[in-house]
Amino acid sequence: MGGHKMAPTPVSDTSVWTRRGLEKCGLTTKEILTPKKLVTTVSFQVPYSLIDQRPAAKVEAVCLSHDIQLLTYGTLAGGLLSERYLGKAEPTSRAELNTASLSKYKNVIDSCGGWGLFQELLVALETVTRGHGCSIANVATHYVLDRPAVGGVIVGCHLGVAGTEHMF
Repeated sequence: MGGHKMAPTPVSDTSVWTRRGLEKCGLTTKEILTPKKLVTTVSFQVPYSLIDQRPAAKVEAVCLSHDIQLLTYGTLAGGLLSERYLGKAEPTSRAELNTASLSKYKNVIDSCGGWGLFQELLVALETVTRGHGCSIANVATHYVLDRPAVGGVIVGCHLGVAGTEHMF
């Protein structure tokens, strides 16, 4: 490598994946590998959950082949993957979807089969929780953490939003 120092660089971007791997991940190829400095990508931040499994299509394989770990967000779909929404009527108003995350992931649910199918998923998850003494959030997080390229998940909560005290 000609004495170049390697600088570990986490990457976050909606990227284009090609047959040769990363084509773009927030940095151009020229920026990733320059004559003066070699940059090594060590992690890639992407949304990944039971309802959004886009990284499984190609991203996981590319990351595994390049020794890059996925750092995932959206694992709990803004809180929708929890007991709080199990058996509930479909939220329709801004008052019910009172955070940007709830609105975003409700749109993902709508595009992936709708509220009825999502309720079926929550029922299946709740069945799993009974056998393990844990929460739906635990099962959803465990699923993502078990994916081959995932190095960690980012889980956050909004202060003052009812129900977040029971997420874990």
